[in-house]
Amino acid sequence: MVQTLAEVYGRRSEDLSLLISIWEKATERLSDEQLRLGFQNLMETEQRSKMPVPADLFGAMYAGIEEDAMLAWNRLFQALRANAGRSLEFEDNVIAEVARQLGGIDFLSRLPERDLQWQRKPFIETYLILAKRADNYDPLCETEHMGRPIVIKSVSARKKI
Repeated sequence: MVQTLAEVYGRRSEDLSLLISIWEKATERLSDEQLRLGFQNLMETEQRSKMPVPADLFGAMYAGIEEDAMLAWNRLFQALRANAGRSLEFEDNVIAEVARQLGGIDFLSRLPERDLQWQRKPFIETYLILAKRADNYDPLCETEHMGRPIVIKSVSARKKI
């Protein structure tokens, strides 16, 4: 992929070995799917005349994640207020994991609204970390209530890894 980028940006083939080793070192912890998606996003979004650097790839990989975190908070807040005490199943499974890490749906739904607002910042910070990991989390947040869970649609705009 780096060689293809270099060709697109007119880099000479004799200086590619150093460039490829820099990219390999910077991206060694990424999966093949993360690399594919990152390069795809990079090619779709970058409009520059010089060769991109690894930081550009990471920026392209996580484009839209901050907006997703804020939208996810709003989705959780609305779901808690509209379905207090009910089990919730989130299409965006990162929301479910963040809710569990903040004490669970039972705990969050019992907080007064002004206290729940204090959970916004830790929710967003945790969401950003977990969404970048791209792990597969359990979408179901169970509560003491024994009814069927309410399915909460995703508002995520980011491309899935």
